Amino acid sequence: MDRQPANTDFGLRDGEQILRGGKLEHPLLITGLRLAVDGTAFVALVKESGPLTSLLTCKSTAKKPLSKTLVFETLLQTRNVAVEQLLKGVRAGGIGVVPLADAPADDQLAALGLGDDDDSGPQVSPVKKKGRTLSKAVLLPQLPETIVLDYPGSDWQVEVLCEKANRSVHVKFTVENMDALFALVAEDLSSGDVKRKRLSQGPTRPSRAHFSQHIITRCSTQFRNMTQDCVR
Repeated sequence: MDRQPANTDFGLRDGEQILRGGKLEHPLLITGLRLAVDGTAFVALVKESGPLTSLLTCKSTAKKPLSKTLVFETLLQTRNVAVEQLLKGVRAGGIGVVPLADAPADDQLAALGLGDDDDSGPQVSPVKKKGRTLSKAVLLPQLPETIVLDYPGSDWQVEVLCEKANRSVHVKFTVENMDALFALVAEDLSSGDVKRKRLSQGPTRPSRAHFSQHIITRCSTQFRNMTQDCVR
C-alpha cells in the first residue's frame, strides 16, 4: 500500500514572518509580505487583514474594529500625494523633444549631422512633437522603488513602496513601524467613534419638501391676487 507523503516543512518561507506583541495573546504567522528587490519585506495595510487586526485590536475582522481609525486612509493619501509629485517631476523632464529612436530615419540622420558637407539642401532641425502625457503605468517604473513619508501630525517617518493610487499602502515591515502604527491606531480607537473618510461635499440641494412648500406658497399668492382682482 502506497503511503501519501506528509510534506512536512519547517521554518519560514519567503513573504512570511512571525508577529509578537501588541494585543496578541500568542505569536501569529503573517503571510503575503511583499519583498523589495533587496529582499526587504513590506506589509500591506489592509483593514481586512486578520493578523494586523489581531495585533492592533485583539479582535476578529468580523466586528470591523479598524473602522474606528483613519490611520490607514491617511497614510494612503500621503503616499498618493508623494507619488503624484514624483510623477509630475518625471513628466516635466520628458516632454518636448522626441527620443531619437522614435524619429523617422531621414530626421535621425539630420539630427546627427551625418549628411554630406557639400549638400546645400535645407537644414533640418531636431524633430519636435507636441508633448504627450504618458500613462502612470509607463512612468511608475521610472520612480524609486520606495519613498520615505512623514506621517501628518507625528514624527513617524515610514518607508513605503511606490505604487498606483488604488493599491494598498505597503509599509516596511520593521518593529519600529509596527510600534508607531500600533500607537496611532490606539489613539484613534480610544475615542470609540467610528471614523469614516469624508468626501468633499458640494452645495446642498433643497429637499423635495422645500420645492413642494415653495409651489404651494406661490399658488396661494396667485389665487389671492386673482380673488382681489375679481372683487374690484
